[in-house]
Amino acid sequence: AGNGSALERPLLLSFEIPNLHKVRESFGALRELVEGCPSDSAWLASLSKTGWLESIRQLLVAALTVARLLHDSDPRLVVVHCSDGWDRTAQVSSLTQVLLDPFYRTAEGLAVLVEKDWVSFGHQFEDRRFGAAVGRGEMQGPIFL
Repeated sequence: AGNGSALERPLLLSFEIPNLHKVRESFGALRELVEGCPSDSAWLASLSKTGWLESIRQLLVAALTVARLLHDSDPRLVVVHCSDGWDRTAQVSSLTQVLLDPFYRTAEGLAVLVEKDWVSFGHQFEDRRFGAAVGRGEMQGPIFL
């Protein structure tokens, strides 16, 4: 807009995006479910109980909200930041850009996005890598899938 109206109307939003530990726990439950192959009748109920889909839903709600604030007829200034700035910040920022810009939906665009929003900010890929070296269990998690 250029008239500063976005700065005059600050808005603080909070989302219930699960932290690394909750995501790791729900992914572990999802993995057990898939490997266990329960009966078809119980599969969807069991899937819901893992919490994995809720984690994904919360990320998408946050990204869609940010995208709408940026792309609305009266756009807003948006700052995305999670408690530690590592995982959820990059997830929400990246998903928002994928929603708003078709370039980031291409292979080249995805590579640029990963470099720009993950690598350049020092995302802990090695620590987060699920199944990494023994002794890093507390820092591991399926953050970048």
